[in-house]
Amino acid sequence: MKLGEFIEKSEVDMSDYRIVDSRKNTKGKSLQNSQRYIERQKDDRKKAIREKIAQDGIKDLGSDEKKRLRVKLRGTEEPHIGHSGGVSDRVYPGNKKYGAGDRLPRPDGGGGEGGRDASDHGEGDDDFYFELSTEEWQDAVFDGLEIPDMVKKFLAGVEEFELKHAGLTNDGPPNKMNIVKTMARSLPRRTAFRLPHMKRKQDLEDEIKQLEKELASGAVADPDAIAKRIDILKGEVKEVERKLASIPFLEKHDLRFNRHEMVPVPIAQAVMFCMMDVSGSMEEWHKEMAKRFFLLLYLFLRRNYERVAVVFLRHTTEAREVTEEEFFTDRDTGGTRVSSVLELMKEIVGKRFPLSEWNIYGCQASDGDDWRDDLPVVEECMTESILPISQYYAYVEVRQTTRASELWPTMNSLSQIHDNLAVALVTDQRDIYPVFRKLFEKQGE
Repeated sequence: MKLGEFIEKSEVDMSDYRIVDSRKNTKGKSLQNSQRYIERQKDDRKKAIREKIAQDGIKDLGSDEKKRLRVKLRGTEEPHIGHSGGVSDRVYPGNKKYGAGDRLPRPDGGGGEGGRDASDHGEGDDDFYFELSTEEWQDAVFDGLEIPDMVKKFLAGVEEFELKHAGLTNDGPPNKMNIVKTMARSLPRRTAFRLPHMKRKQDLEDEIKQLEKELASGAVADPDAIAKRIDILKGEVKEVERKLASIPFLEKHDLRFNRHEMVPVPIAQAVMFCMMDVSGSMEEWHKEMAKRFFLLLYLFLRRNYERVAVVFLRHTTEAREVTEEEFFTDRDTGGTRVSSVLELMKEIVGKRFPLSEWNIYGCQASDGDDWRDDLPVVEECMTESILPISQYYAYVEVRQTTRASELWPTMNSLSQIHDNLAVALVTDQRDIYPVFRKLFEKQGE
């Protein structure tokens, strides 16, 4: 049945219907199975990358060299329906060793998978080896991560536009035709034009039936006049049918096209404060762990966000703003006063990043050592100044012992009260990536 005839007879809202393409896939393959296999291999590749990051660290994450990755091969064959259960006595062609009813011995070893030591039994598949570019590598590493609670606060001129639906128009290209709205106008028009003709046709057919009934009964005085009248009525019926057929399915004034306009959209601007403790208690191992974490954070921000400013702060008893190179390479050291870096962050926000225009984020790495007299100052500064202006604040403590530091109880207790504060502990280089994912994983995943 044609689309127009279906709509005309059913008189239903076409928005309730969807077109289903039931054409067979080429080469007899199942598209759904192929897609599931591709997604499965993507998941395997992501898992392999994350395991490699956890084992080898992130030192090569930002290099431009291609990286080779080994991924275990899983099921390249499409699923098929077969008989399950029961006993089979079938002997396959080419078998020269076993006959019907023979019991097959269990192999002594494993399945002979690729990558194992040499064996004279079993068979299996080699692993997949992928050559991944830096972009592909980072896509897998940072997939599913985001800066939490990013709010669009600022309309920055005409830098960013978005194509949005702006109603309907009477003219446009065929690919923008709104079929539902077009049919909604076409159907009432055709119905309105058809009703008089349909009523006229029904009246004519009823009259013809009545005359034919009278003619068949033989109780009429002039049968020839009745027959002539019937012929005239049938001619009128054909004329009415011609007029019905001449009503167009679509007319120009029925057509409706979607109209889109480019409109400016709010731009999400954010600043990330990277704060690292470089005091004397931060030994080389602590600094190395903190630098690796911040390197991962820096690559993530540069990879996923265009409008995120990064401010690097280092502190001993005094805090100062440094360049990216100084942040990762300077070797200055000294005493410890954690509140100094929080005070500097507050000062910089007040001078350069208005809260009405910027999302404020902070990430702090420290070994947790601090003067006892400074701990109440840190708690007050976090509660009164930093957390109220921050969308999200992450405190990462790097230490090799299980003994709690001076700063950890303060930060941990604050995290129980404030939802925008998260704390995490790194005791080994293998903790860095899992901790990073925990802190910046998308909500709901």
